Amino acid sequence: MLHTSLPFSARAAGERAVIGVRVTSDVKHVFAALVSVNGSGLASRGRIDQKLRAELPPDAAAIYRKLQHAGGIPPAALTQLGAMLAEAQAPPVRQLLADAKPQPLVAGIYDPGLWHLPEDGPATFVGLTDTARLAELTDLSVLDAFPARDLAHGGAGGPVLAIPTWLLAADTHRRRILVDLGRTARITVLPATAEPQSTAAVFATDAGPGTALLDELTRRLTEGRYEHDPGGRLAVQGRQIAPLLERLLEAPSFQEPAPRWNPLGVSPQWFLDEGIGHALKSGHSLRDLLCTATHLIAEAVAAAVRRCTAAGDSTTELVLTGGGVHNGLLLREIANRLRGLPQTRIGSLGIDPQWLEAAATAMLCVLHVDHVPATHPLISGITAPRVLGRLTPGAPHHWQRLLGHLTEGRPATMSLRSAV
Repeated sequence: MLHTSLPFSARAAGERAVIGVRVTSDVKHVFAALVSVNGSGLASRGRIDQKLRAELPPDAAAIYRKLQHAGGIPPAALTQLGAMLAEAQAPPVRQLLADAKPQPLVAGIYDPGLWHLPEDGPATFVGLTDTARLAELTDLSVLDAFPARDLAHGGAGGPVLAIPTWLLAADTHRRRILVDLGRTARITVLPATAEPQSTAAVFATDAGPGTALLDELTRRLTEGRYEHDPGGRLAVQGRQIAPLLERLLEAPSFQEPAPRWNPLGVSPQWFLDEGIGHALKSGHSLRDLLCTATHLIAEAVAAAVRRCTAAGDSTTELVLTGGGVHNGLLLREIANRLRGLPQTRIGSLGIDPQWLEAAATAMLCVLHVDHVPATHPLISGITAPRVLGRLTPGAPHHWQRLLGHLTEGRPATMSLRSAV
């Protein structure tokens, strides 16, 4: 179990700078954030000072899709992709580095990686970015492969950004629940920082399917003219199919106990198969199916939130993020199911939603530098807390400066259960 006390007594850290880089799950875009950090370890707080976005070469996404499906792809494809990612990430990192005062300690990379999730045997993860090349191109030391250490010690490999997100978005006195309406709907409980043992109460779970389900139904409904339902306007033209909604809420993914988390998200395929089959048999339209799927996501989110809140709770604040915040019907149905809980959007906290994961990656680096575990058993199922990340040294002057922080940040005492 983690504690909110500082992990070391050697110094109180002044303001530090760290760069976080997020490669999107479709390997099409890079979001990079320069984050200024005050405080140390679990008492640190960060703010985004600068942010940049870069496009990845189209070949990168094509190679990644082939690697995911593994059909006779040569091993050289992985190294080719790693080099492409490093070369695409280097320009924004160099630009952030050039403008930063103080100079960043390290750049952290969070990319989708390649996951092997066998039914029997250990799960494994390989990061995509060639960090040695990125370190050479930018001179900065690089941290990556954060899920690997969690997996190696019995965890699920994530969600490794839960505690870093808490460091960015938690309130001093009010508990918040971050509702991510992305391709998978996920919630993260962010306890008030003033609560005793607050990090032990950080909790994250997959709520259910998300916009990936709505997007696929929209593509089918519009024969590919639309990639998503703009504002929920197509879904609102349909009618909820009550028997189908009840059936979809019996999905196998909902039967797993929370916290549940899958690095690939909740697949929409089961819901598509069940929903389209039911609609064909009952004569309902795809608009009805899209409307029902929107109600399904709202109900899944509401159920996950209810499990984390007491009846009549009006002190917990919902913070919404993800592409689903642009779907008016989805937001209305979530609000209808969670009356009494105040809602806001992540942007109102001063955090650009597109750069949230990049900024959280930067905070993940801070925890590594300060020798603080970034997860615990209630988050990922890891058997004991561990410091996460693999460090690739940069140019000598950057590396020596980072070594100084790593040495100063060494805990005065360290128990066996929390050893690095």
